[in-house]
Amino acid sequence: DHLLIATHAGALEDALERLNGADLATVAEPGALRASREMLGGHQAYFAWLVQPFMDSLATLMEGEADGAVGWLDVLGVSGVGAVSTGLRVDAPDALMEWGLAVLTPRKEGVFGLFSSGAQITPPPFVGADAVTASTFRFDFKEIPALLRRLAQTGDEEDRAFQEQMMESFLGPTERVLETLGPDGALWSTLERPFSLESEKTMVAITTSNERLVSEGLMLLAEQVGAQPRTFEGAQLWESPFVDMVARVGFGHVFLGARSGVESALRMA
Repeated sequence: DHLLIATHAGALEDALERLNGADLATVAEPGALRASREMLGGHQAYFAWLVQPFMDSLATLMEGEADGAVGWLDVLGVSGVGAVSTGLRVDAPDALMEWGLAVLTPRKEGVFGLFSSGAQITPPPFVGADAVTASTFRFDFKEIPALLRRLAQTGDEEDRAFQEQMMESFLGPTERVLETLGPDGALWSTLERPFSLESEKTMVAITTSNERLVSEGLMLLAEQVGAQPRTFEGAQLWESPFVDMVARVGFGHVFLGARSGVESALRMA
């Protein structure tokens, strides 16, 4: 027996016909859903968002009205995504729970082209034992300006010159800094007691090949957003007066995140 709940009468009728043996196509047949599941392997709980029907509808709605928006999706590599899926495996070989995420796309381009394989599995030594989540990644920061310039070239010709001018004014002081960042990074979080909505603290650390150049760029950015300099264990960091966030360049990394987590990481670096 089944309990069927739907927000569309036609979809409910189709589901009833399939249950009664009608030979109608189903989402379980070869296609984006099956391909995305095969990317993740065997998981006991599974969720997939089939993106392509949504993208097709979006392109139809925008046709002739917002070609620039469609162009943005193409440059970002989003328009070709077939599915975004996630799976959960309980009692995995190396953990109590294992969580996977997969993006099904025919070509690794746009934003997806900036990610690369080969990230170290073990988090850096400055990620403490109190971390409740920890992940590592590899990201090609130096290719961000090229992607942004391609984005600026989308849209109507009369808007393109203005977009390119604005993009160049943004990239002017930041392009050299981006060239020195990465590709390796770490993202982790902790929980502070007493538990509340503000208990979770998130931090990120990104490798850099030129601490001096990044420090100069960070100082300019900090002055623009109103961050205040502060000394911590003999070195300068920048602290936001509005949110719980500090930034510091040192030990071959750029540290950014909640004050307590960044300070703990600096002690262990």
